[in-house]
Amino acid sequence: MLINLRNALMTRKRLPYDAKVEYIESTGTQYLETGVYATENTRVNATLMTISTGNRNWFGGSIAGSAERSNGFVFNSYSSSRVEYLFGGGRGWSTVPVTNAVGRVFTLDFSKGGVVIDGTTVATPSYTSFAQNTGQICICVRYRNSGYISGRIYAFRIYEGATLVRDFIPVRVGQVGYLYDRVSGALFGNAGTGDFVLGPDVVSVEYIESTGTQYIDTGVTATGATNSEFQFKMSVTGFAFGARTAWNEVGYSLNYATGNYAFNYGNTSSVAALRSTIPVDTNWHTAKILSGGVLSLDAWTNTVGSYSFTTSDNLILFGTRQGSLLNRTASGFKYCKIWESSTPVLDYVPVRVGSGSTWEGAMMDVLTRRIYRNQGTGAFGYGGDLPLETLAN
Repeated sequence: MLINLRNALMTRKRLPYDAKVEYIESTGTQYLETGVYATENTRVNATLMTISTGNRNWFGGSIAGSAERSNGFVFNSYSSSRVEYLFGGGRGWSTVPVTNAVGRVFTLDFSKGGVVIDGTTVATPSYTSFAQNTGQICICVRYRNSGYISGRIYAFRIYEGATLVRDFIPVRVGQVGYLYDRVSGALFGNAGTGDFVLGPDVVSVEYIESTGTQYIDTGVTATGATNSEFQFKMSVTGFAFGARTAWNEVGYSLNYATGNYAFNYGNTSSVAALRSTIPVDTNWHTAKILSGGVLSLDAWTNTVGSYSFTTSDNLILFGTRQGSLLNRTASGFKYCKIWESSTPVLDYVPVRVGSGSTWEGAMMDVLTRRIYRNQGTGAFGYGGDLPLETLAN
Protein backbone atom coordinates (compact mmCIF):
# COMPACT_ATOMS: atom_id res chain seq x y z
CA MET A 1 0.00 0.00 0.00
CA LEU A 2 2.77 2.43 0.97
CA ILE A 3 4.76 1.44 -2.13
CA ASN A 4 1.74 2.10 -4.38
CA LEU A 5 1.19 5.49 -2.75
CA ARG A 6 4.86 6.40 -3.16
CA ASN A 7 4.76 5.38 -6.85
CA ALA A 8 1.64 7.48 -7.40
CA LEU A 9 3.27 10.51 -5.80
CA MET A 10 6.43 10.03 -7.87
CA THR A 11 4.34 9.79 -11.05
CA ARG A 12 2.52 12.97 -10.12
CA LYS A 13 5.79 14.84 -9.65
CA ARG A 14 6.93 13.81 -13.12
CA LEU A 15 3.92 15.38 -14.83
CA PRO A 16 4.93 18.78 -16.24
CA TYR A 17 1.65 20.58 -15.46
CA ASP A 18 -0.39 21.60 -12.45
CA ALA A 19 -3.90 20.65 -13.60
CA LYS A 20 -5.95 19.44 -16.53
CA VAL A 21 -8.48 21.98 -17.77
CA GLU A 22 -11.67 21.53 -19.78
CA TYR A 23 -10.29 23.58 -22.68
CA ILE A 24 -7.88 26.29 -23.69
CA GLU A 25 -9.31 29.15 -25.74
CA SER A 26 -7.62 31.23 -28.40
CA THR A 27 -8.78 34.83 -28.61
CA GLY A 28 -7.42 35.28 -32.14
CA THR A 29 -3.70 35.86 -31.55
CA GLN A 30 -2.57 32.54 -30.06
CA TYR A 31 -1.58 29.38 -31.93
CA LEU A 32 0.45 26.20 -31.48
CA GLU A 33 3.02 24.40 -33.61
CA THR A 34 2.68 20.60 -33.55
CA GLY A 35 5.95 19.55 -35.20
CA VAL A 36 3.97 17.20 -37.48
CA TYR A 37 4.22 17.43 -41.26
CA ALA A 38 1.12 16.12 -43.02
CA THR A 39 1.13 13.34 -45.58
CA GLU A 40 -1.69 11.72 -47.51
CA ASN A 41 -2.22 9.37 -44.54
CA THR A 42 -2.43 12.01 -41.81
CA ARG A 43 -5.63 12.15 -39.79
CA VAL A 44 -6.86 14.64 -37.18
CA ASN A 45 -9.45 13.74 -34.56
CA ALA A 46 -10.47 16.70 -32.38
CA THR A 47 -13.11 18.20 -30.12
CA LEU A 48 -13.47 21.93 -30.73
CA MET A 49 -15.74 24.94 -30.41
CA THR A 50 -15.63 27.85 -32.89
CA ILE A 51 -16.23 31.29 -31.41
CA SER A 52 -15.24 33.68 -34.20
CA THR A 53 -17.25 33.96 -37.40
CA GLY A 54 -15.84 34.30 -40.89
CA ASN A 55 -13.09 32.45 -42.74
CA ARG A 56 -10.58 31.44 -40.05
CA ASN A 57 -8.11 28.56 -39.80
CA TRP A 58 -8.66 25.82 -37.25
CA PHE A 59 -5.50 23.99 -38.24
CA GLY A 60 -3.31 23.33 -41.22
CA GLY A 61 -0.01 22.55 -42.85
CA SER A 62 1.14 23.10 -46.40
CA ILE A 63 4.11 22.99 -48.72
CA ALA A 64 6.12 26.16 -49.05
CA GLY A 65 6.34 28.22 -52.20
CA SER A 66 3.94 28.90 -55.04
CA ALA A 67 1.94 25.69 -54.43
CA GLU A 68 1.11 26.65 -50.83
CA ARG A 69 -2.53 27.46 -51.56
CA SER A 70 -3.22 24.45 -53.77
CA ASN A 71 -1.53 21.66 -51.79
CA GLY A 72 -2.13 21.26 -48.10
CA PHE A 73 -3.92 19.79 -45.12
CA VAL A 74 -6.23 22.49 -43.77
CA PHE A 75 -9.58 22.78 -41.98
CA ASN A 76 -11.29 26.16 -41.61
CA SER A 77 -14.34 27.73 -40.10
CA TYR A 78 -15.95 29.56 -43.01
CA SER A 79 -19.22 31.05 -41.71
CA SER A 80 -21.96 30.30 -39.19
CA SER A 81 -23.32 27.64 -41.55
CA ARG A 82 -20.30 26.40 -43.54
CA VAL A 83 -16.81 24.95 -43.07
CA GLU A 84 -13.94 24.84 -45.56
CA TYR A 85 -11.11 22.41 -46.16
CA LEU A 86 -8.09 21.77 -48.37
CA PHE A 87 -6.67 18.28 -48.82
CA GLY A 88 -3.84 17.60 -51.26
CA GLY A 89 -3.69 19.00 -54.76
CA GLY A 90 -5.88 19.06 -57.84
CA ARG A 91 -9.13 20.18 -56.25
CA GLY A 92 -8.40 23.34 -54.30
CA TRP A 93 -10.61 24.68 -51.52
CA SER A 94 -14.03 23.16 -50.82
CA THR A 95 -16.81 24.54 -48.62
CA VAL A 96 -19.45 22.37 -46.96
CA PRO A 97 -22.79 23.35 -45.37
CA VAL A 98 -23.15 22.36 -41.70
CA THR A 99 -25.65 23.12 -38.95
CA ASN A 100 -24.67 25.59 -36.22
CA ALA A 101 -20.98 25.84 -37.09
CA VAL A 102 -20.33 28.50 -34.42
CA GLY A 103 -20.88 28.55 -30.68
CA ARG A 104 -21.21 24.83 -29.90
CA VAL A 105 -18.84 21.97 -29.09
CA PHE A 106 -18.34 19.57 -32.00
CA THR A 107 -16.19 16.56 -32.84
CA LEU A 108 -14.17 16.45 -36.07
CA ASP A 109 -12.47 13.58 -37.86
CA PHE A 110 -10.46 14.85 -40.85
CA SER A 111 -8.59 12.57 -43.27
CA LYS A 112 -8.59 11.34 -46.84
CA GLY A 113 -11.44 9.08 -45.76
CA GLY A 114 -13.75 11.98 -45.04
CA VAL A 115 -14.64 15.15 -43.19
CA VAL A 116 -16.74 13.80 -40.32
CA ILE A 117 -18.51 16.21 -37.95
CA ASP A 118 -20.32 14.82 -34.92
CA GLY A 119 -20.24 11.36 -36.45
CA THR A 120 -21.73 12.40 -39.81
CA THR A 121 -19.63 12.46 -42.99
CA VAL A 122 -20.21 15.88 -44.57
CA ALA A 123 -17.62 15.56 -47.36
CA THR A 124 -15.01 13.22 -48.83
CA PRO A 125 -11.81 14.86 -50.13
CA SER A 126 -11.26 14.63 -53.87
CA TYR A 127 -7.64 15.16 -54.88
CA THR A 128 -5.19 14.05 -57.58
CA SER A 129 -1.94 14.26 -55.60
CA PHE A 130 -0.58 14.88 -52.12
CA ALA A 131 2.94 16.20 -51.65
CA GLN A 132 4.25 15.73 -48.11
CA ASN A 133 3.96 19.10 -46.40
CA THR A 134 7.11 21.04 -45.63
CA GLY A 135 5.19 23.41 -43.38
CA GLN A 136 4.12 21.81 -40.09
CA ILE A 137 0.53 21.53 -38.90
CA CYS A 138 -0.36 24.49 -36.70
CA ILE A 139 -3.46 24.74 -34.50
CA CYS A 140 -5.63 27.89 -34.36
CA VAL A 141 -4.04 29.04 -37.62
CA ARG A 142 -2.53 27.29 -40.64
CA TYR A 143 1.14 27.33 -41.48
CA ARG A 144 2.34 30.69 -42.91
CA ASN A 145 -1.04 32.37 -42.58
CA SER A 146 -2.73 34.97 -40.41
CA GLY A 147 -6.30 33.68 -40.31
CA TYR A 148 -6.17 33.07 -36.56
CA ILE A 149 -9.35 31.58 -35.15
CA SER A 150 -11.05 32.34 -31.85
CA GLY A 151 -12.10 29.02 -30.42
CA ARG A 152 -11.73 26.35 -27.77
CA ILE A 153 -9.64 23.18 -27.92
CA TYR A 154 -10.93 20.29 -25.79
CA ALA A 155 -8.89 17.50 -27.40
CA PHE A 156 -6.67 17.19 -30.46
CA ARG A 157 -5.17 13.96 -31.78
CA ILE A 158 -3.00 13.46 -34.87
CA TYR A 159 -2.47 10.06 -36.48
CA GLU A 160 -0.10 8.97 -39.22
CA GLY A 161 -1.97 6.02 -40.66
CA ALA A 162 -2.98 3.96 -37.64
CA THR A 163 -0.19 5.39 -35.44
CA LEU A 164 -1.09 8.04 -32.89
CA VAL A 165 1.69 10.67 -33.07
CA ARG A 166 0.13 13.50 -31.01
CA ASP A 167 -2.46 13.14 -28.24
CA PHE A 168 -3.04 16.65 -26.98
CA ILE A 169 -5.04 17.50 -23.88
CA PRO A 170 -5.45 21.04 -22.46
CA VAL A 171 -3.60 21.75 -19.20
CA ARG A 172 -2.29 24.67 -17.22
CA VAL A 173 1.03 25.47 -15.57
CA GLY A 174 0.20 28.09 -13.01
CA GLN A 175 -2.31 30.17 -14.96
CA VAL A 176 -0.76 29.62 -18.40
CA GLY A 177 -2.47 27.28 -20.84
CA TYR A 178 -0.71 24.57 -22.84
CA LEU A 179 -1.46 21.43 -24.81
CA TYR A 180 0.18 18.40 -23.22
CA ASP A 181 1.10 15.59 -25.61
CA ARG A 182 0.51 12.23 -23.95
CA VAL A 183 2.62 10.51 -26.63
CA SER A 184 5.87 12.44 -26.11
CA GLY A 185 5.20 13.72 -22.59
CA ALA A 186 5.97 17.28 -23.78
CA LEU A 187 4.17 20.58 -23.30
CA PHE A 188 3.33 22.64 -26.40
CA GLY A 189 2.89 26.32 -25.64
CA ASN A 190 1.58 29.39 -27.40
CA ALA A 191 3.69 30.44 -30.38
CA GLY A 192 1.68 33.63 -30.90
CA THR A 193 1.00 36.60 -28.66
CA GLY A 194 -1.04 36.98 -25.49
CA ASP A 195 -2.23 33.98 -23.49
CA PHE A 196 -4.81 31.26 -23.98
CA VAL A 197 -7.95 31.67 -21.87
CA LEU A 198 -8.27 28.77 -19.44
CA GLY A 199 -11.33 26.61 -18.98
CA PRO A 200 -12.18 25.24 -15.52
CA ASP A 201 -9.98 22.61 -13.90
CA VAL A 202 -10.99 18.97 -14.37
CA VAL A 203 -10.22 16.51 -11.55
CA SER A 204 -10.90 12.78 -11.71
CA VAL A 205 -13.00 11.50 -8.78
CA GLU A 206 -14.07 8.09 -7.54
CA TYR A 207 -17.77 8.56 -8.40
CA ILE A 208 -20.59 11.06 -8.78
CA GLU A 209 -24.03 10.63 -7.24
CA SER A 210 -27.46 12.21 -7.52
CA THR A 211 -30.00 13.07 -4.85
CA GLY A 212 -32.86 12.24 -7.20
CA THR A 213 -33.16 15.49 -9.15
CA GLN A 214 -29.99 15.36 -11.27
CA TYR A 215 -29.48 13.39 -14.49
CA ILE A 216 -27.34 13.20 -17.65
CA ASP A 217 -28.72 12.66 -21.14
CA THR A 218 -26.16 10.58 -23.03
CA GLY A 219 -27.45 11.56 -26.48
CA VAL A 220 -27.42 7.85 -27.42
CA THR A 221 -30.54 6.03 -28.61
CA ALA A 222 -30.38 2.28 -27.97
CA THR A 223 -30.78 -0.30 -30.74
CA GLY A 224 -30.54 -4.08 -30.86
CA ALA A 225 -26.76 -3.66 -31.41
CA THR A 226 -26.16 -1.40 -28.39
CA ASN A 227 -23.88 -2.72 -25.64
CA SER A 228 -23.31 -1.08 -22.27
CA GLU A 229 -21.41 -1.66 -19.05
CA PHE A 230 -21.61 0.47 -15.92
CA GLN A 231 -20.85 0.43 -12.21
CA PHE A 232 -23.64 1.87 -10.09
CA LYS A 233 -25.30 1.96 -6.70
CA MET A 234 -29.01 2.52 -5.99
CA SER A 235 -31.01 1.62 -2.89
CA VAL A 236 -34.36 3.32 -3.53
CA THR A 237 -37.20 2.51 -5.92
CA GLY A 238 -36.62 3.78 -9.44
CA PHE A 239 -34.32 3.56 -12.46
CA ALA A 240 -30.55 4.05 -12.54
CA PHE A 241 -30.08 3.95 -16.31
CA GLY A 242 -31.96 3.68 -19.57
CA ALA A 243 -34.93 4.58 -21.75
CA ARG A 244 -38.21 2.91 -22.65
CA THR A 245 -41.39 3.71 -24.54
CA ALA A 246 -43.91 2.83 -21.80
CA TRP A 247 -44.39 0.66 -18.73
CA ASN A 248 -43.50 -2.98 -19.51
CA GLU A 249 -42.99 -2.14 -23.18
CA VAL A 250 -39.96 -1.59 -25.43
CA GLY A 251 -36.99 -0.51 -23.32
CA TYR A 252 -33.32 -0.71 -22.41
CA SER A 253 -32.84 -0.04 -18.70
CA LEU A 254 -31.95 -1.15 -15.18
CA ASN A 255 -34.16 -0.55 -12.15
CA TYR A 256 -35.17 -1.55 -8.60
CA ALA A 257 -37.98 -4.15 -8.66
CA THR A 258 -39.61 -5.81 -5.63
CA GLY A 259 -36.45 -6.10 -3.59
CA ASN A 260 -34.08 -7.07 -6.41
CA TYR A 261 -32.44 -5.23 -9.30
CA ALA A 262 -34.07 -5.88 -12.68
CA PHE A 263 -33.66 -5.06 -16.36
CA ASN A 264 -35.94 -3.96 -19.15
CA TYR A 265 -34.84 -5.17 -22.59
CA GLY A 266 -36.82 -5.04 -25.82
CA ASN A 267 -40.41 -6.11 -25.25
CA THR A 268 -39.62 -9.36 -23.45
CA SER A 269 -42.87 -10.54 -21.86
CA SER A 270 -41.30 -12.72 -19.13
CA VAL A 271 -40.66 -10.28 -16.30
CA ALA A 272 -39.08 -13.06 -14.24
CA ALA A 273 -36.35 -13.52 -16.84
CA LEU A 274 -35.34 -9.88 -16.42
CA ARG A 275 -35.31 -9.83 -12.60
CA SER A 276 -31.88 -10.60 -11.17
CA THR A 277 -31.21 -12.53 -7.98
CA ILE A 278 -29.13 -9.64 -6.63
CA PRO A 279 -30.95 -7.92 -3.77
CA VAL A 280 -31.10 -4.15 -3.57
CA ASP A 281 -28.54 -2.74 -1.15
CA THR A 282 -26.14 0.18 -0.75
CA ASN A 283 -23.16 -1.54 -2.43
CA TRP A 284 -21.61 -0.88 -5.82
CA HIS A 285 -22.62 -3.30 -8.61
CA THR A 286 -21.41 -3.90 -12.17
CA ALA A 287 -24.10 -4.31 -14.82
CA LYS A 288 -23.97 -5.20 -18.51
CA ILE A 289 -26.71 -4.96 -21.13
CA LEU A 290 -25.45 -6.59 -24.32
CA SER A 291 -26.83 -7.19 -27.79
CA GLY A 292 -28.69 -10.45 -28.06
CA GLY A 293 -30.36 -9.70 -24.76
CA VAL A 294 -27.42 -10.85 -22.65
CA LEU A 295 -27.97 -9.31 -19.21
CA SER A 296 -25.61 -9.52 -16.25
CA LEU A 297 -25.31 -8.06 -12.77
CA ASP A 298 -22.21 -9.04 -10.84
CA ALA A 299 -22.25 -12.88 -10.88
CA TRP A 300 -25.86 -13.18 -12.11
CA THR A 301 -26.45 -13.51 -15.86
CA ASN A 302 -29.34 -14.35 -18.16
CA THR A 303 -30.01 -14.27 -21.90
CA VAL A 304 -33.46 -13.20 -23.04
CA GLY A 305 -32.73 -13.21 -26.77
CA SER A 306 -32.21 -10.73 -29.59
CA TYR A 307 -34.59 -7.89 -30.25
CA SER A 308 -34.10 -5.41 -33.09
CA PHE A 309 -35.69 -2.43 -31.39
CA THR A 310 -35.01 1.27 -31.33
CA THR A 311 -36.17 3.11 -28.23
CA SER A 312 -37.64 6.49 -29.01
CA ASP A 313 -35.59 8.38 -26.41
CA ASN A 314 -31.95 8.82 -25.43
CA LEU A 315 -30.43 6.71 -22.68
CA ILE A 316 -30.33 8.54 -19.34
CA LEU A 317 -27.90 8.21 -16.42
CA PHE A 318 -29.40 8.53 -12.92
CA GLY A 319 -32.88 7.75 -14.24
CA THR A 320 -34.73 6.83 -17.39
CA ARG A 321 -36.80 8.62 -20.01
CA GLN A 322 -40.23 7.35 -21.01
CA GLY A 323 -41.58 9.65 -23.74
CA SER A 324 -42.28 12.98 -22.06
CA LEU A 325 -41.87 11.42 -18.59
CA LEU A 326 -38.42 11.73 -17.03
CA ASN A 327 -37.85 9.42 -14.06
CA ARG A 328 -34.90 10.41 -11.86
CA THR A 329 -33.55 8.34 -8.99
CA ALA A 330 -30.99 8.87 -6.24
CA SER A 331 -28.08 6.78 -7.48
CA GLY A 332 -24.34 6.84 -8.16
CA PHE A 333 -21.99 5.91 -11.01
CA LYS A 334 -18.28 5.06 -11.11
CA TYR A 335 -18.21 4.66 -14.90
CA CYS A 336 -20.40 3.93 -17.91
CA LYS A 337 -19.31 2.61 -21.31
CA ILE A 338 -21.52 2.34 -24.40
CA TRP A 339 -20.73 0.65 -27.72
CA GLU A 340 -22.69 0.22 -30.93
CA SER A 341 -21.73 -3.33 -31.90
CA SER A 342 -17.96 -3.17 -31.23
CA THR A 343 -17.55 0.57 -31.90
CA PRO A 344 -17.06 2.70 -28.76
CA VAL A 345 -19.66 5.46 -28.52
CA LEU A 346 -19.22 6.82 -24.98
CA ASP A 347 -16.72 6.15 -22.21
CA TYR A 348 -17.79 8.12 -19.14
CA VAL A 349 -15.61 8.70 -16.09
CA PRO A 350 -16.66 10.86 -13.13
CA VAL A 351 -14.98 14.22 -12.59
CA ARG A 352 -15.36 17.44 -10.66
CA VAL A 353 -15.11 20.63 -12.70
CA GLY A 354 -14.44 24.14 -11.42
CA SER A 355 -11.90 26.13 -9.42
CA GLY A 356 -11.35 27.54 -5.96
CA SER A 357 -14.35 26.71 -3.78
CA THR A 358 -16.81 26.30 -6.68
CA TRP A 359 -17.03 22.80 -8.13
CA GLU A 360 -19.64 20.58 -9.79
CA GLY A 361 -19.75 16.85 -10.36
CA ALA A 362 -20.02 15.71 -13.98
CA MET A 363 -19.12 12.93 -16.39
CA MET A 364 -16.32 13.20 -18.95
CA ASP A 365 -16.37 11.14 -22.13
CA VAL A 366 -12.71 10.17 -22.47
CA LEU A 367 -13.18 9.44 -26.18
CA THR A 368 -13.81 13.12 -26.91
CA ARG A 369 -12.89 14.78 -23.56
CA ARG A 370 -16.32 16.36 -23.62
CA ILE A 371 -17.90 17.21 -20.24
CA TYR A 372 -21.50 16.13 -19.62
CA ARG A 373 -23.00 18.26 -16.86
CA ASN A 374 -26.17 17.91 -14.81
CA GLN A 375 -29.29 18.59 -16.86
CA GLY A 376 -31.65 18.50 -13.90
CA THR A 377 -31.76 20.63 -10.77
CA GLY A 378 -29.43 20.83 -7.79
CA ALA A 379 -25.92 19.43 -8.08
CA PHE A 380 -24.21 16.05 -8.22
CA GLY A 381 -22.22 14.96 -5.20
CA TYR A 382 -18.84 13.38 -5.83
CA GLY A 383 -16.31 11.08 -4.21
CA GLY A 384 -12.68 11.61 -3.38
CA ASP A 385 -10.04 12.73 -5.85
CA LEU A 386 -8.03 10.18 -7.80
CA PRO A 387 -4.35 10.77 -8.68
CA LEU A 388 -3.64 13.47 -11.26
CA GLU A 389 -2.57 10.93 -13.88
CA THR A 390 -5.77 8.84 -13.56
CA LEU A 391 -7.77 10.85 -16.11
CA ALA A 392 -5.76 9.55 -19.03
CA ASN A 393 -7.58 11.29 -21.87
